[in-house]
Amino acid sequence: IAAKQTPDHVVKTTDLIADKLKTIEGGTEWEPTDRDTKLLTDIDSKISSGTALSRDELIFLYEKDRPIKYFGEAKDPRIAELRSLRNLKGDAAIVLECQPEQIAWQPHEIQANTKAYVGPLFVGIADRLPESSEIYVSFPDGRIEREAFESLLIDGKTREELESQMDHQGVEIYPITRSMLKNQKFTTLLEPETIDLVRLTVANLGFNDYATTEQIFTRMKELGLDYVPAETGPHYRLAHMDQPDGEWIRMGMEPIADSDGDPLVFNVGRNGGERWFFHHWANSDDHWVPDGTFVFRLRKLDS
Repeated sequence: IAAKQTPDHVVKTTDLIADKLKTIEGGTEWEPTDRDTKLLTDIDSKISSGTALSRDELIFLYEKDRPIKYFGEAKDPRIAELRSLRNLKGDAAIVLECQPEQIAWQPHEIQANTKAYVGPLFVGIADRLPESSEIYVSFPDGRIEREAFESLLIDGKTREELESQMDHQGVEIYPITRSMLKNQKFTTLLEPETIDLVRLTVANLGFNDYATTEQIFTRMKELGLDYVPAETGPHYRLAHMDQPDGEWIRMGMEPIADSDGDPLVFNVGRNGGERWFFHHWANSDDHWVPDGTFVFRLRKLDS
């Protein structure tokens, strides 16, 4: 399938922009954006004419090393359009410098020589894959570091014990968050259990722009993930007292309503050195930024 021909006015417009930038104060700051725009135009023309793209051009198109710069905060709409015309599996092999069969797109395709896995996540995925391989929920935007996977012990503490332990360790707990601990939907296990978690950003889930709560939880299920139990929130807080300053991790949990009926999820963060056990509104149409981070539960792979 060939892309549409790049209109002459697009090429002329990018040339005019480049000339104009040279004449205005601060214009040089936009030169990297201008170069990216021109390179994308060249790639558009190559795809239209059926000319093969180099590996460097594919790395650029798939934003493997860095985002493509564009004027304003939006993304150049041609990126998604041009990618849609490509053979994703063939391009991925070129970008990752491996044979197509060395990329597993389903769990049963994982082999000893697998260089990358792209697909649903599951318990033990990091152990199943060779140590040097990469993990994606979607290519190229959904790359996940192995540090995003962890096991967390839910040790059978009651809600009162969890709240008391957080207080004892100096955790700041907002009043509304305390009320969530007393909600009937907040339950605790009687026996200890270790659960497997993965930490994902909204961008990891495949959303390069704002995404709603409904979209995020729908995507969660598509990736073979589950909600974490509500008690994961306080256990996660207590297990990450050395959390980096400025980091906030939301629990991918079934929301708990406050006294006004607004759905909330737990939010574990650190700000100015203080450890917080907080909450975040999670109405179905609430929007989340691309770097917003959630913790979800991994499912065991069906046998």
